[in-house]
Amino acid sequence: SMLAYAIHNLLITRHARQMDGLSLAIYRNMSLIIGMSPLFLFISIDDLKQLPAVLPMIALGGFFGAISITLQYLAFQRLPVGVASAFMKTSALFLTLWAYLFLNESLAPASLAVIFIIIATIFYLGLQKNHMPHLNKETEKGIAYAIGNAFIVSIAFFFLSKASRLVNPLMAAYFWEICIGLSALALGILRQLTLKQKITKIPLKTFGKIAAIGSLTTIGTGGYALAIQLGPIGIASAVGATAPVVLSLLSYSYHKEKLKRKQWLGIIIVVLSIVALKITSDL
Repeated sequence: SMLAYAIHNLLITRHARQMDGLSLAIYRNMSLIIGMSPLFLFISIDDLKQLPAVLPMIALGGFFGAISITLQYLAFQRLPVGVASAFMKTSALFLTLWAYLFLNESLAPASLAVIFIIIATIFYLGLQKNHMPHLNKETEKGIAYAIGNAFIVSIAFFFLSKASRLVNPLMAAYFWEICIGLSALALGILRQLTLKQKITKIPLKTFGKIAAIGSLTTIGTGGYALAIQLGPIGIASAVGATAPVVLSLLSYSYHKEKLKRKQWLGIIIVVLSIVALKITSDL
């Protein structure tokens, strides 16, 4: 799941830097109606009968997912892929804080120390600048978009996680991604009516490329939904936290994004801290 998401984000970034984020979210997720259809090989009629009970939950998660994926693409326009991914993985931090605030789960002193390390490292990463010709120069906005993504995607994944434990997780994953596409389309139409900004038109060939890249989501989201059903959310999130390192390595050759040593250090600290946060929060 983590590797599929990493490769997906690596490839989709090229398109994210050529059109606005909301338009790309529409094309990417609407293509998944067909792209993720192989999951129906593992979905029975009885599974589909259970869908209405969780569809509102999945749809709400899809709405937040549409906003988060748009913010993700906006961040990719302004930050190196690996750095943006490191900021986005702080969604684990939000989940831990919400559990403390709303679910009355206690925070061990070790967890508080790890949270402080994550916040300090994020600030440290934010001070590092990259002068790459293919990046938008609005670094501060990129950081804001990435952290906004982390906050909102944690809500989206919460609803997906809850639904995946109530019904067939592959069915939940499929309809969650479709709801993201429908929500993005609704937001795109609303934007066009209110702000007069139209959905970007693209050639059929480009749509085909986006759809091919999006098909990796079948493995990514499907694998995550299965992992959530089979084990704790924390373990799945901790494994996924290694994505920034993988993305940084791949983007070095694919996007020619050579990071500074200080940025590598920050990314590795964030990854290790998120894993540590999951370990300490389960103690």
